[in-house]
Amino acid sequence: HKLSQKGSMAAMAVATGSMVDVQIGSSAILPIQFRMVLPVMPTILLPEPALLCAGAFGGPLCIGALTPLRNACTLAAQDKLSTVKQIYGRVFSRGITTGWTGACTPAAAAAVQFTTLGPGYFVYLNMLGSPAAAVAAGAVTESFIVYGPTTRNSQLLNNVMATSAEKKVQVRPFRAFGPGFTALVLRNSCANAGIRVLANPFAQFLSRFSGAEPGG
Repeated sequence: HKLSQKGSMAAMAVATGSMVDVQIGSSAILPIQFRMVLPVMPTILLPEPALLCAGAFGGPLCIGALTPLRNACTLAAQDKLSTVKQIYGRVFSRGITTGWTGACTPAAAAAVQFTTLGPGYFVYLNMLGSPAAAVAAGAVTESFIVYGPTTRNSQLLNNVMATSAEKKVQVRPFRAFGPGFTALVLRNSCANAGIRVLANPFAQFLSRFSGAEPGG
């Protein structure tokens, strides 16, 4: 676009992609060129509808089905003497439904967790430019999603199993982080790093011994 002003002053702006060049010309002064870089919005890669449905329904189904295992781990963390059979006996000591105590909140959070984990990685990858950094950022995000629901799960189980009122704990409102959050981030980082960060180097390393091309 050309803008005419008094005298021989003229300004021209040319936009290409994310770059804007501005030139100011005058008979009295030399042409001056300014360059302004516009921020580039990260590309968000959304999964196909079938994958979204799989995450939205499959995630809660998996996390909900594994509630007895999660509850057994909660009890085992405070019991160094009982066997696996004894721990599971306590999980189902008050009926079959007791094994699924606290399942609803983690299952609901799993719908968000399972549908955002993959796309979230690529968003962070475009922003940070490093697979390792993207995995770390994704692990923190995932931990923020699941920490509160799983903590509530443990608190509800504790209150069901408590033998007296003194042993019961107050079920806190949703908390995004707290004790054990760092360990949760490290666990999620290690879990996601396998396919995102370590797969390629390991494939190249093993290909040296097999003589095959990586991915072949």
